[in-house]
Amino acid sequence: MINTGPLLNPTPVGDKKLVSGHPEEAIVPSPTGGGLGRGCFPDYIAQRLTMPFAWGSNDCICFAVGWLELSTGQDFLSQHKPWASEAEARRIVASLGGLEKQFDLHLARIEPNFARDGDIALIGNTAYLFSDAHVVSVGETGLVFRGRLEAECAFTSR
Repeated sequence: MINTGPLLNPTPVGDKKLVSGHPEEAIVPSPTGGGLGRGCFPDYIAQRLTMPFAWGSNDCICFAVGWLELSTGQDFLSQHKPWASEAEARRIVASLGGLEKQFDLHLARIEPNFARDGDIALIGNTAYLFSDAHVVSVGETGLVFRGRLEAECAFTSR
């Protein structure tokens, strides 16, 4: 097997901020580098409601891995960005062996039935986040919700 290098290479994130649904509040990683924790997950989803789709900054990979980075305090993706088109994103992911392989290398695979809010799901070649009875991702026309039972596989950072 050829090692194509990690898609998810953890390093500290730094001082990234996520603005919650309330402009006066900011969600920031803990000063100890432990990430945000899962309590801020609804704010993460709400913040994406008004963000336009953009390859390399607000697509399914950036959405799912963005939450992973915020919740763990680690940078998994910056070494492979930016990509500006679907073709570039597909090329990068293929050169790394695919999303499923990269998630397997750096996260714990779990049974989808045991996934918690914020865990990562794959349906086809699209990354989603578990959210209650659904999985959610970013699509070209806004957030995409599907039933959590559609998840083909699941991964967690817990």
